Amino acid sequence: MITFLHTAKANVKRFEDLVRKYDEDVEIRHFVNEDLLRYALAQGTADSESFQQETAKIKNETSEMIVCTCSSYGDECEKVDGIERIDQPAVEYLVKKYNRIGLAFTVKSTVLVSKKLVEDTARRLNKDVEISLIDCSDCWRFFEQGDPEQYEKEIAQIILEKNSGVEAIFLAQASMQNAAQHLKTLDKEVMASPEYGVQEFLKRLKN
Repeated sequence: MITFLHTAKANVKRFEDLVRKYDEDVEIRHFVNEDLLRYALAQGTADSESFQQETAKIKNETSEMIVCTCSSYGDECEKVDGIERIDQPAVEYLVKKYNRIGLAFTVKSTVLVSKKLVEDTARRLNKDVEISLIDCSDCWRFFEQGDPEQYEKEIAQIILEKNSGVEAIFLAQASMQNAAQHLKTLDKEVMASPEYGVQEFLKRLKN
């Protein structure tokens, strides 16, 4: 079984579809706590206490793999045993392969958390990595308005304009994944965390 903690309802279908793309049989459970994201958006930082309460509740219901899909709470995952973060596998892949990474984001509470993950991973792998921030925060309003197509197109447009000097693009949030389909003409690898993360975590379950 694989259990997901989401901070946006839209991610339930996204991750359900991704898991089923690679495994038709594994049991999937979804927990959603949108208050966590609302707090992060309002305060610019994670709500540690509420996150710990939420994960404790989930751990009471399952002893199997739990994956948090919200990058703003990545650091909080590190503080709780048994909680995986969806962006770790993608960052591991990018740091091993590239030296100059563009970190694109639409929620500012994600920036320092994602940047720290890249830096910590590079340090562990003894790599020198240069991070360029690509601010797509103006696009978040389209996500809040329930217009994912415009959200993705706007993200892609900003990345097309601001990708100089990097070798690859990391889409820091799960909600940004589909922007990659509008970047197929870009001569750089564009990596989002959901699909790669799901594949890696399913491999771990099977092993």
